[in-house]
Amino acid sequence: MFKPGTLKPDPNDPTKNIVDQPGRYVLVTDDRLIPNFSGSTLRDGQQVARRISSAAFGFSQPILFSRNGAFGSGDFTCQVTLDYDDPLNPFKHRYHPDHDNLDERFLNKLPEGVESFTVVRQIELQFTNQDPENLTVAGWGDNQLGGNYRETISGLHNKPIYVSGTFG
Repeated sequence: MFKPGTLKPDPNDPTKNIVDQPGRYVLVTDDRLIPNFSGSTLRDGQQVARRISSAAFGFSQPILFSRNGAFGSGDFTCQVTLDYDDPLNPFKHRYHPDHDNLDERFLNKLPEGVESFTVVRQIELQFTNQDPENLTVAGWGDNQLGGNYRETISGLHNKPIYVSGTFG
């Protein structure tokens, strides 16, 4: 979404305003905060937010990214840990008795590594000034944002899995 900038009177001409704080793009993860911002792109002539989503992002609570730079530039990183007994863990299956982390009598919880493993995802979003796919997208860096995506997944295999691509 977009947080509008603020103006202040021009010290040289109080009848005019100058920029006090410039507007900036923001990432909103709490729906209650949406009224504080405006849309970041136009759809059918209306300002709307851009949604960042993925079917492979299994988490039940918002994930906070640490950042090196402002939204729309710099790097954003986070770590997503799915405990071995988390219901969203890919090793667990609600309807398969061999993947419930319970013993054969369904009485005692099994330790990690017997039926499932903790999965750790280290994610990095690196915003770029130019479209990383060189598509010459109109508005890139203004109302179109994106960059490079990198992820390291540990716990699914005996070696880390490295994933990379672009986002926008």
